[in-house]
This record gives sequence, C-alpha cells and structure tokens, in this order.
Amino acid sequence: MTCPGITGLSSGNTCGMIWRFWTMIPEAAGFRILRGGEAFRPILFYDAGAFVWFARVIEWEFPGFSVDRCFDRLLAMQEELEKTGRIQGTIHRYLILAQK
Repeated sequence: MTCPGITGLSSGNTCGMIWRFWTMIPEAAGFRILRGGEAFRPILFYDAGAFVWFARVIEWEFPGFSVDRCFDRLLAMQEELEKTGRIQGTIHRYLILAQK
C-alpha cells in the first residue's frame, strides 16, 4: 500500500513499514506501547502558495521538492483550485501512547 499524498506529490513510502518503524523506537528504548493508531485525514488548501509552503516546511513528506521540478503538477493544482476553489489531499498521522 502506498501512503496517500496531496495530488500525487507524496514520497510513496510504504505505510506499514513506517508504522512498524515508529513502534520499534519506543520498544527499543524500553517503553511499552499502550495504544497505537493511525489516521488518514483530508487536508485542504485554498491557495497553491500555501501548498508550496507546506511542501517545503514538511520536507520529509516531499523529499527534494522544488517548484521547478514539480511545476507541471503545481499548474494542474492551480487549475483544480480555479475550478473547485480548493486543493484536497490526504494526510497520514500516527498516535503512539507508550509507558516506561
């Protein structure tokens, strides 16, 4: 399974592998996992510039992102924005509750 991203610009990491990685860290440090979960939630942008800022700030979600390299996809996003008034994507979040 590939992690959903915003309009196809995601890094394409395998979700199960990431989840296992994030639960291994606390276990290796002697923590016991009390609760874990993950969620795929919608995220909306009402401006293409806001998306560019998001992609640059959260660089682990979009490794190597640049406007020049993604220009064609950003133009498609702008067209979608002009048609529908928004750019919609999916974010993937984790919850890990651990106790030592």
